[in-house]
Amino acid sequence: MSKLTFLPLIWIFINNVFSQTYITRNEALEDIDYFFRQAEQIHPDLYFKVSKTDMQTKILDLKKSVKDSISIDEFSKKLSAVVNLIGDAHTNIGISKHLRKKYYREKTRLPFGVKISGNTFYVSKPETEKLKEGDIIVSVNNIKSNDFNKLTRYVVCDIESQKPKFLGKYFSYYFFIEYEISDSINITVNRNGKIITTQLTLNAYRKKPRGKYDFFRINDTVAVLKINSFANINKKHYKSFLDSIFNRLSDNKNLTTLVIDLKNNGGGTTSYAVMLFPYINVTTYRLHQKYEIKTGKAVKKYFGKRYIKWFMYPFYPFAYFSRMGRIYFFKKNGSITSIATKERRLKAKSNAFKGKVYVLTSAGTYSAAADFVYAFSYSKRGKIIGDTVGQPYTGYIDRIPVTLPNSKLRGGVSFKRYEYVGANENNKHQGISPDLYFDADNYKNEAELYDGLTSKIRNAGRLTP
Repeated sequence: MSKLTFLPLIWIFINNVFSQTYITRNEALEDIDYFFRQAEQIHPDLYFKVSKTDMQTKILDLKKSVKDSISIDEFSKKLSAVVNLIGDAHTNIGISKHLRKKYYREKTRLPFGVKISGNTFYVSKPETEKLKEGDIIVSVNNIKSNDFNKLTRYVVCDIESQKPKFLGKYFSYYFFIEYEISDSINITVNRNGKIITTQLTLNAYRKKPRGKYDFFRINDTVAVLKINSFANINKKHYKSFLDSIFNRLSDNKNLTTLVIDLKNNGGGTTSYAVMLFPYINVTTYRLHQKYEIKTGKAVKKYFGKRYIKWFMYPFYPFAYFSRMGRIYFFKKNGSITSIATKERRLKAKSNAFKGKVYVLTSAGTYSAAADFVYAFSYSKRGKIIGDTVGQPYTGYIDRIPVTLPNSKLRGGVSFKRYEYVGANENNKHQGISPDLYFDADNYKNEAELYDGLTSKIRNAGRLTP
């Protein structure tokens, strides 16, 4: 191949790489307008927390901050921070795929956790002898801890007061997103009044092996059913798993207490959560007291592609005879349909567990997992132990995927508003509180956590020693 032929090929390759990494200012502005245009069409009440005027000011400031071509990494950070102001975790734009891959593949993880109290950041669970539990963080790479709170703009969260919890729990990730650290950092801490500065080597991200569900005994009387996700579950395998463990519980009369661990369950498909109820002797439940669904072009397109295949087109008009079909496909664009829900009845399984049931929760208990918690509370079948769940009494769910045309950033927008039973003006932005408060993040490992959990229940007089 001649040099004259080879050089243009190199230029095409470099140009392609550049075009995949950067977008022009006009392309960035188009993406911003596209997202908020879609959001206004899809969301039932986009400005429920931040007024339209204030949001338009933020959008204008965002556009002004893009002065020239911008990397997709940087653009994703800027845009996601503004979108997060909406206050609906189901409505968001994700950080760029490239930046997320970099965090998970390179040495970017801090060798310590973080606890936040007010404006003070403490070292938690250090993985190096250079730090001690409870050290007060003064700075990292000369970035003062006073600046750390601004990282909450990347936290996708429904309940504003829970943002510090998520920032502390995932501090390593959010710190990387803002500062793109790698390999090592310099950290200054205050240890009992003494200022100490040291260099730390960063770790590669270690993906913890975590199945979707598990079952084990803590002791002779207490067992744990741990469900980490209700998403992408094989229904047949899941049902077989539940049948098996509840047969074991039914056969073992010494096991009198069951803890359903949903502390790290971010949701998925609610029907898989509801499948649990007949196994724990719940015969009546209610998920929500009300829905409001917004019909629009994007909703019609999404459900049309998802549920109506080409060979079903002749039967498309029959969707009108279904209540949800009328809402999704035939209602006027922009219309909002309110649906009141009723209590539902179930038949308990023959091997249903009739002992004491506790549900372990945290701020990370969200979406379908939160649905289970609210319905479990309504059934009065047992007690909630842990922390306030991450989903409020009133909020937004069921989102339509959105991909931006130029940057190809992905996100989504909610099209359904819900109200849990008991929602009112005073609690609508709050999550359901536990019957027994228990902070699972205070423990170094799960063995200590479950020991602490059983002690908490026992000390509350709910378990026989």
